[in-house]
Amino acid sequence: MRIMFPTLSLLILSFCVVNTPAYAQEELKDNIKTVIKAVKVKYDPAYIGTYPKNLTVKIVGSRNDIYYKLTDQHYGQTVKYQPNTPVTIGLGASYRGIGVTVGFRTGIVKGYEKYGKTKSFDMSTQFFLPKITINIYGNYYRGYYISDPVSILTNTTTSPYYIRPDMRTGIIGLDGEYIFNAKKFSFASTFSQKQFQKKSAGSLLFGGGAYAIFINGDSSIVPNSIYNADFFRGDRFNKSNIYSLIINGGYAYNLVVKKNYFVSGALNLGGGLSYTSLANTVSGNRDDKLGTQLDVALRLGTGYNSSRTFIGFQYLLLITKNMTPIPSTREDFGVSSYRMTFARRLKFREKHIDKAMKQLTK
Repeated sequence: MRIMFPTLSLLILSFCVVNTPAYAQEELKDNIKTVIKAVKVKYDPAYIGTYPKNLTVKIVGSRNDIYYKLTDQHYGQTVKYQPNTPVTIGLGASYRGIGVTVGFRTGIVKGYEKYGKTKSFDMSTQFFLPKITINIYGNYYRGYYISDPVSILTNTTTSPYYIRPDMRTGIIGLDGEYIFNAKKFSFASTFSQKQFQKKSAGSLLFGGGAYAIFINGDSSIVPNSIYNADFFRGDRFNKSNIYSLIINGGYAYNLVVKKNYFVSGALNLGGGLSYTSLANTVSGNRDDKLGTQLDVALRLGTGYNSSRTFIGFQYLLLITKNMTPIPSTREDFGVSSYRMTFARRLKFREKHIDKAMKQLTK
């Protein structure tokens, strides 16, 4: 289940007011007002339509994916691992910025006999505040395969895709960006269906983030049957941790055609520092280093949007490239999501909620 609460920060601040001594409440209230003023936007009605009193219901077909790649630039060789993830069908609803989406896995997946089984847990989500977007990453995957084993392995007869049911990855991360032209440009119109972009507009973006990535297996992550025995200096580690801080910037644009059809795109480029460690838990060997990281965040969307109906396709991608303690080597981690969404906005008056609550409290 994925639960989204864009107003979570305001709820926490309100709780703090109630539980703060009286002499400090006035100062805290002033700080809350400052935060609200900083994120509040008076939208240009010629560019953005909002529907705060509409109940939005939707059906979502999605597929989340991850890849983990080892690159040795000295030899020009890579090892790329991918999970075998299924298509998910979700049912959701949102009202006044609070939304709930429940997903169900389908049987649409690659053959287990070739690619193995993947177990996963994903709680990644996005918040679209008026001037700020916040992305939260939280997932765990177990069960991987190598996507192109023939070009790098000496033996693929027993397992053509080099299945690794023991290999596990996890990511915990948070990033955000400030939208400079929030009066006219809306991320929410494409990715959360809370708004409607009426005319084409774009905006510069600036933000940053922090990530923690964990990779481990029961045996060496670098396959023992790899062609080049000196790949990654011949080190055979079965665990890697990556911690990073980044700053990024970019640009986003919503192109509106004939009022209701849209094409959206956003690209962020950034960089920062990362601390990476490689370890062999069997031998006890460990190597670590503070280095640099590059990251790329891409969002694409297209479809049809009106005051009542939304039909669209969305694609999200985050790639991080991290230097390792071994010279001329890199660990890349990619998180992506494909989504097809059908949403319908229904007129929903507050008195209906009041009536329902009275019935429940009788």
